[in-house]
Amino acid sequence: MRTIVKGKNYEVPEGIRTYAERKLGRLERLLDDRTDATVELSVEQHRSAQDSHIVDVTLVIDGQTLRSSAAAPTHKAGIDVVLDK
Repeated sequence: MRTIVKGKNYEVPEGIRTYAERKLGRLERLLDDRTDATVELSVEQHRSAQDSHIVDVTLVIDGQTLRSSAAAPTHKAGIDVVLDK
């Protein structure tokens, strides 16, 4: 599985990048090598502090697209919520 972690108007710290890659690595047991995973992280200032960090995950599995999004107080918490979905 190929994993891309990027920020939307946001520079992703290395700690968050490795955390996301490690968490998405758990999905490799269920998916094959042809799967692409894109994690997009952003921070929105107009939202409340409880949901200002946005995490969007897009999986492309055999041509099918699966998307999930979550808002949380931190990006790590948002990654955990998205993977639970």
